[in-house]
Amino acid sequence: MLVQIPRPAHFAVHKLIVADRRQGGPDPLKAHKDRAQAAFLIEALSETRPDDLIEAYKTALDSGPAWRKRILASLQRMPATAELLQS
Repeated sequence: MLVQIPRPAHFAVHKLIVADRRQGGPDPLKAHKDRAQAAFLIEALSETRPDDLIEAYKTALDSGPAWRKRILASLQRMPATAELLQS
């Protein structure tokens, strides 16, 4: 059986996108959980795989205005995480 596992840096950025999509939806606790998971992964990756993290972040921002808007909206709620990505 083949199992495909996402790259951690891409998964962390994806969690930022998903968190903003869920914001104001029927289950705001899931948005909070997504932001918490993203923050945890981004902090860990900033120490262990910073190049992978920055590459995934830049790729996502360059993927279009919809993704960029969602990522930046999530990061507005997460100033410490935003600082890690922008340093």
